[in-house]
Amino acid sequence: MLVIRQEQIDTLSKGSDDEFVEFLLAHVKKEDPELESKYDDDAIRVMVRTGIDKANHYKITSAKDQSAFVSIMFRIAPNFDGQPDIKAVLEETHSAAADRLEKLWSPAVPAEVWDKAVDDYDEAAWQNDRKDEPK
Repeated sequence: MLVIRQEQIDTLSKGSDDEFVEFLLAHVKKEDPELESKYDDDAIRVMVRTGIDKANHYKITSAKDQSAFVSIMFRIAPNFDGQPDIKAVLEETHSAAADRLEKLWSPAVPAEVWDKAVDDYDEAAWQNDRKDEPK
């Protein structure tokens, strides 16, 4: 019997890396139409790739969960994960990625923490430090 692991399904769902980046590019532009007046598509692609890399760092790998993570970066701040309460949830090794993302909106992360994440917005956090791409 053929068994397809969830990891393989996620890989197929995301398509190629470039296709997934293009999907997320369109998604974040749809969520925030003003984005296009601030950044060109190449800049937004770098931002999206930075988000995917950060999500991977926290072992958030499914297309759905990475989309949610990148959306948070665009809605709140690219460095939202620098808040200790948020970072603690993201780094929980005993919880699945989807559960950790859901927990971000629970009492484990008070509204004041999210407000601080917005206040501490750091534009430089969008810079992608991927070694495989030219800067």
